[in-house]
Amino acid sequence: MNLNNEHSFIANIGQITKKTKSTCLLILPPKKLQDFKYATTTADLSMRWVGTFNNNSTEIVVDFSYYEERTLLSIIISGSTENIELNDPHLNFRKVKNKQQCVYLYQHEQIEVLNLGASNENESSIEKNLERIESRLPLVISNAEPLALDVLDLADLINDKQIAIYTGAGISAGVVPTMSALSESLNFAQHQMDSFLKFVNDCFQNPDDKITIMNAFYDACTNGKASSAHEAVTRICEFKGWSLLTENVDLLHQQTGVAPLGRDFLSENLTREDFLSIDIIITIGLQTDESHFLSRFKQHNPRGVIAAINLAKPNYLANNDFLIRGDAQALLPLLYTKLLEMDYALTQNI
Repeated sequence: MNLNNEHSFIANIGQITKKTKSTCLLILPPKKLQDFKYATTTADLSMRWVGTFNNNSTEIVVDFSYYEERTLLSIIISGSTENIELNDPHLNFRKVKNKQQCVYLYQHEQIEVLNLGASNENESSIEKNLERIESRLPLVISNAEPLALDVLDLADLINDKQIAIYTGAGISAGVVPTMSALSESLNFAQHQMDSFLKFVNDCFQNPDDKITIMNAFYDACTNGKASSAHEAVTRICEFKGWSLLTENVDLLHQQTGVAPLGRDFLSENLTREDFLSIDIIITIGLQTDESHFLSRFKQHNPRGVIAAINLAKPNYLANNDFLIRGDAQALLPLLYTKLLEMDYALTQNI
């Protein structure tokens, strides 16, 4: 196992594809609304963890997909498993030939193994994915002192700007477990290779335990109640015509009548012109730049600014960015009210 690249393990959260009655109000840039189509899969919800080994020649994918209130576990191994200890009671993956792909499916005591054989297409796909992963690093800034604002000052700052609102797990906290809480339940320390392999082997040994945990997580994602912060974000975006983006797999935004752009779309579909069209990104409950979206924003738009609404200072803020410290459940309704008041004052020439 080669650990020469500290970023060779990532957690990849899947795009929400559950059917809802929501309409998509917000697209980057807005002119492309008529051209936009959501990526769809056969799963309602999907979460995927990916690990690469043997100097990036082997990829292991652990995927939990939610089908009609039931969870399917699949483990996909592409490439050689040499030097990787996998303890599977049903199969010995160490006998998989080099450059072969083997798929392990498990759902409620039913196991199916698909040996897809060697494939140049599979190999090319893996290499392309690895290149994409390695070329994008999260935005991390040490010892920065972002400018402190209260929510009323934030309203003054953003009222006449082109804004994208970008939500993280914090906006759904208390309804849906955070990623750190979910990882702890799965007995899995993210971004640690040894822990990832233990996690894979635990999935082989005790798949029903993992499925039970993921079922509870997905139930909260699909049946949890939207918070006051979710409601306020929707009203703000609808009122101002701003874009709504999210890292979250839950459907709490959709419950309020919008379909935000999710992680899969953000990672592949935005251009430099899209980033240049944004003056300020407002992050809400987002502690880290896991999907590298903020890193790309700063790379393509050096004049762009980030304003974070968060309980604690995130590690992606620079000195010229802003921190609005506090509880989003209280601050976002206040922000919406202030923006309404400012618009009313403008129309009345006050």
